[in-house]
Amino acid sequence: MRAGSEPVARIRHGFRRVTGRLPQEDEIEMLEKHYRRWRDEYRDNPAVALQLLAVGEAPRDPTLDAAELAAWTSVASVLLNLDETISKE
Repeated sequence: MRAGSEPVARIRHGFRRVTGRLPQEDEIEMLEKHYRRWRDEYRDNPAVALQLLAVGEAPRDPTLDAAELAAWTSVASVLLNLDETISKE
C-alpha cells in the first residue's frame, strides 16, 4: 500500500500504520499544519534540515528534497510519539 503524494494522504497512511486506526479530521488538520510549518521552516533554514537528516545510521538520499524529507521526518516523529503508538505494560 502506497501513501500517495498529497500531504493529507500521507498523513492518513502514516497515522493508520502507527495507530491501527484512521485519523480524525482535527488530527489530520493539526498534522498537516505542522508539516507545512516545518517544511517552510526547513526551506528557510536548509542547514537545519541537513543537520536533522544527518542523524541516524543510514545516509540520506541526496536526490530527495532535504526540506521536504526533514518535514516528513518531523511528522513521523510526532506520530511515533503519540500515546497510542507507545506500548505500555
